[in-house]
Amino acid sequence: MLASTKSVQYNVKYKYVQIWTFWQKLLLEKEKTVVLESIKKKTQNLAGTVAINSQISENERTIQQLFTQLGKDYFNLSEKYSIPEIAPIITRIKELQNKIFELSEELKKLKGIKKCLKCSREMPYEAGFCPSCGYNNSTQTDTPQVAQALASKQCHNCGVNLSPEATFCTNCGNKI
Repeated sequence: MLASTKSVQYNVKYKYVQIWTFWQKLLLEKEKTVVLESIKKKTQNLAGTVAINSQISENERTIQQLFTQLGKDYFNLSEKYSIPEIAPIITRIKELQNKIFELSEELKKLKGIKKCLKCSREMPYEAGFCPSCGYNNSTQTDTPQVAQALASKQCHNCGVNLSPEATFCTNCGNKI
């Protein structure tokens, strides 16, 4: 009888272990499902966040481009319509444009190039004739002072150096 009681106890323990193992596996599977669902949701949230941030960034870039274009358009209209509060900004932009022009001319000199008086294409400083249009630019190379005078215009009103193509002064708006 003891042997059969031990056998029954062993069978009960064995069944208990099997049931316990079954429940552990079931719980592990449920935990895995919960974890996987959590990972899935977090991945979806991250993808959504990235997509929304991308749209926000794109809209911010577009707004920046529009502000830039608005500023350029207003600047171009500033000769016609003036707002005293921003006049110093307009003046500063024009000063910087003139400085850029002067530095560009200085850089051309250092590089040994000049612009053709007829077609405005760059050419070697020593060249008498333009390689693009054939125009005689030999008077431009007579002296550095003549070359500089021919390479740029000056406003008769305010004396600012202008590009050869300019029809209006970028500083005071005077017609050249």
